[in-house]
Amino acid sequence: MREVINPKNVHWPLGYSHIVKVGDTVHVSGQLPLDQEGNIVGKGDMAAQTEKTYENLKRCLETVGATMYDIVMLRIFVTNLDEFDKTRDIRKKYFGKYRPATTGLEISRLYFPDAMIEVDAMAVIGSGASEEAIKPKSI
Repeated sequence: MREVINPKNVHWPLGYSHIVKVGDTVHVSGQLPLDQEGNIVGKGDMAAQTEKTYENLKRCLETVGATMYDIVMLRIFVTNLDEFDKTRDIRKKYFGKYRPATTGLEISRLYFPDAMIEVDAMAVIGSGASEEAIKPKSI
């Protein structure tokens, strides 16, 4: 069964839904550094924008009972990769040692011109709850 969900603890989406959940699979639309009123947080500050974006992603996942460790695919769009590379500590805060499959792209601009980062994700609820489930393996 498909559920379309818009959490109350992130900004209201205009023309799209934050979450589409099918069974245990969760698709989270691109999250931006927006506060609940839809205003950009940290204009010109990649670190502040990255923190807010990951926080919004986390809030969306928690709404459906998922965690950041349940993410199986992460897509990161940034306007400046050099600035984004300086935010590794923020990523560690939200993901710990976990490294989901990730695509990172530098693009010329995002929908909100002052946004420097947007992140979308696909997660499977309950798939990453243990440290063993997130441990990388070489085959």
